[in-house]
Amino acid sequence: MFVDFAASVAKDSDAEHLNEDSYLFSINGKVASLSDGASESFDSKSWAAILCGMSCAGLGVSPASIYQAVEAYANIYDPSKLSWSKALAFERGSFATLLSCEYNNERSEVEVVAIGDSVVVVCEGGEVSKCFPLTIPEQFEDRPELLSTRNDYNDFINDPLFNTKHVMVSVVSSNTTILLMTDAIGHWCYKAISEGREEWRLLLSIDSEFEFAEFVEESRENKTMKLDDTTLIRLRF
Repeated sequence: MFVDFAASVAKDSDAEHLNEDSYLFSINGKVASLSDGASESFDSKSWAAILCGMSCAGLGVSPASIYQAVEAYANIYDPSKLSWSKALAFERGSFATLLSCEYNNERSEVEVVAIGDSVVVVCEGGEVSKCFPLTIPEQFEDRPELLSTRNDYNDFINDPLFNTKHVMVSVVSSNTTILLMTDAIGHWCYKAISEGREEWRLLLSIDSEFEFAEFVEESRENKTMKLDDTTLIRLRF
């Protein structure tokens, strides 16, 4: 598995440092991770980065690994040294999506763990074969299930149906391309596919950060893409 392209554009092009999307790739080339921090929560940028680090460290997504991630986040701040408003926001918790894509070269397959409305589109020979975990554009309007810095909000990980809802395994080959996207560009892509518009194929070929930024800004201006931090990762095999 190799990263063919990866880029992110902040919701405010003049404040890239405030981009709350995070992505990371493991040193051994077997894991790609993407997380979208929820804007309404306290320092979700750091939480998203921790989740990506956990994924790329090979810890998987389990009650134990998420508890460890929560502890790592808690160690960043001392609430007693925060302003009262920030302390309250910290106590309410931070939230983020997570996509973790792990490649097994012996079985020629990937296992994707998906929590929230960051999405994966699997293409074979340039044609869409799978969309996960959402399947239609209308689902982006639903409130997503997110990972929290508060363990009491992460009980869904213990659900016996967790793997059914949040895990996908897909066989891959040299003809496979996998797109990992946060919700703004994911929604744009799903709509284009569902409406039979070929423009979604741009995501299979775009190869420069400048070109990607131009495409995102133009899509925002013509109101076809939501104004939000926007990240695309393209994987090939």
